[in-house]
Amino acid sequence: MSRVIASFVHSYPDVEMHLVELATSEQMLRLREDSLDVGFVRLPLASGADMEVVHLGRERMIVALRRSHPLAAKKLSHLSH
Repeated sequence: MSRVIASFVHSYPDVEMHLVELATSEQMLRLREDSLDVGFVRLPLASGADMEVVHLGRERMIVALRRSHPLAAKKLSHLSH
């Protein structure tokens, strides 16, 4: 995400940007109300016909557990797709 934002700032230095963390549902609502210009969300997304969705890339996810958690000793590769 930081690379996408840095690239945008470099390409459009005169555009003023304010980053606000919002839940996906709140982003979708504010986009529809025209009180938000762009939202960054993770897929899958029920976008509807009134939204343009542009795939920016894949993000690798990790699982963090305390060492004493029962799953900490198990291989969790089956969670990936």
